[in-house]
Amino acid sequence: MAKSFNEITFKYKTNFINRVSLFVSIFLISIIGLSIFSLLNSGFKSEDAFLTNEDIFEIIKFTFVQSFLSVFLSLLLGFLGAKILFDIKSVLFKKIVISLTSIAFVLPTVVACIGLIKVWGGDGVLHLIRLTLNLNKNELTLYGIFGILLAHVFFNAPLFLRVFYNCFQIIPINYLKNAKQFNITGIRFFKLIEWPFIKETLPLLCGVVFLQCFTSFSLILMLGGGPSATTLEVAIYTAVRYDFDLKSAAVLASFQLFICLIVILFLDLFSSNKISNLQIKTNYLSYNLYKKKHF
Repeated sequence: MAKSFNEITFKYKTNFINRVSLFVSIFLISIIGLSIFSLLNSGFKSEDAFLTNEDIFEIIKFTFVQSFLSVFLSLLLGFLGAKILFDIKSVLFKKIVISLTSIAFVLPTVVACIGLIKVWGGDGVLHLIRLTLNLNKNELTLYGIFGILLAHVFFNAPLFLRVFYNCFQIIPINYLKNAKQFNITGIRFFKLIEWPFIKETLPLLCGVVFLQCFTSFSLILMLGGGPSATTLEVAIYTAVRYDFDLKSAAVLASFQLFICLIVILFLDLFSSNKISNLQIKTNYLSYNLYKKKHF
């Protein structure tokens, strides 16, 4: 009876916390929605708007394109880097590489942008190398989509590398031995051995990186290179800072909020139920072990 009572109490507390969180989320979303609605109906004329419908469409399209490309390139480089690191025998080298990947998590965005400019910019190291080797014909422009993707990959590829490397580490040794014995390589090795261990974390990881790239501000502001490489976040800042067009800013903020909510709800279908159930089971098991030990 005591066990069933504690189990019911724990589930009741969990449900109560979930309901309170849902109520707070609805309350905050309502405040944001009413604020945006009031800005949209603030009396600004359509001809006074800072952005036209075509401009808004181009901004949203570029935001999606750079976000998807950033996620894809970061995933690809992180996966290849994790495979190479996993096959290396030296434990010390692995620890050094994993430690170096942590730099991207704590390095300020402005510092990283300045570093990229010093390497890839007009007066950077690579520019001097191109001048020395007379390779100016194929000069790459840092400011624009190339610089944005380069910066996003710099920050997000280490995250994919760490997660994929941890997934490879939990693959049982007998799986690897059997794959080697039956000569399973290439696509078949990825499908049969690696994919079952990374598919659970992939949607959540890609979603988090996508949201980070989708709402990126300082990177785009420093490396965007003009109106042709502008995201929603930078467009909101420009509309308010330079033209004080609150209506255009409200429209852009509405699109950004709506898209981010869709991505979050999409991720919730893949991960939240599994994670919450695992947390409930773990917490309840820890509570029972603590009770048996001390009582």
